[in-house]
Amino acid sequence: MRLALNHLNLPARDPEALRRFYVEKLGFERNGRFLWSAGTLLVFVDGEPLAREDTHFGFRVDSLAELEAWATRFGATIEGDAHYSTFFTADPEGNRFEIFYETPHA
Repeated sequence: MRLALNHLNLPARDPEALRRFYVEKLGFERNGRFLWSAGTLLVFVDGEPLAREDTHFGFRVDSLAELEAWATRFGATIEGDAHYSTFFTADPEGNRFEIFYETPHA
């Protein structure tokens, strides 16, 4: 049996502003307070952000070219090798997230 992460609820000082960021900058689709992208649901609720240097969540992309496009959009530098390439950035409330490409496993 395998599990797949479906949703993440995160506290935010300004949930509405954070929703706009994820819609405008990352292309999530909004349905009320729910944000959807490729089967992943994000929900922001009132509270103090969990933003910490050692905590992050990640988004996988389908190709190195797609990763390069996202890195350009965020002004980030890609690190990694032929098997795993990545960059990290943060949303306006300091939540760190990773966008990465990993070559498919055989």
